[in-house]
Amino acid sequence: MGNIDCWHEAAHAALALAYGGRVTRVAVGRTRFGDREIAGVCIFIPTGISNDALAQIYLAGPVMEKMMSPSWDPSEIKDDYERAGALVSVAEIPAVIARARCKIESLSDEIDRLAIELLQFRELDEGTILRAIKTPLAWLQP
Repeated sequence: MGNIDCWHEAAHAALALAYGGRVTRVAVGRTRFGDREIAGVCIFIPTGISNDALAQIYLAGPVMEKMMSPSWDPSEIKDDYERAGALVSVAEIPAVIARARCKIESLSDEIDRLAIELLQFRELDEGTILRAIKTPLAWLQP
């Protein structure tokens, strides 16, 4: 598990919460998920979230990694891009990435707090996630 995986998953979780989703689990560390091996997972319930916001949530992890390491190759994370691409057109992806980046910047404190908890515990449940962000959900949501 690389430290960057913690920020990747924390970015997914923070954006999901900010857009009104319910995040039930965030975990890092190589594990099997279905038929493939993954470095981390953010499980959330996207009730009432627009396709644009949902695409931002899926792209938040790769965008966070690119912000932390400009030389990072985003092709390493195909699943996140495929999920976003199923929601918005290819032509819209650059604008969605720009909006995700702005949202990440506005949630940097919450993302850092979640990532630090992930570094320590590797897996967070819903209650721990909400305690870790230390920000009332109403302040995060539009």
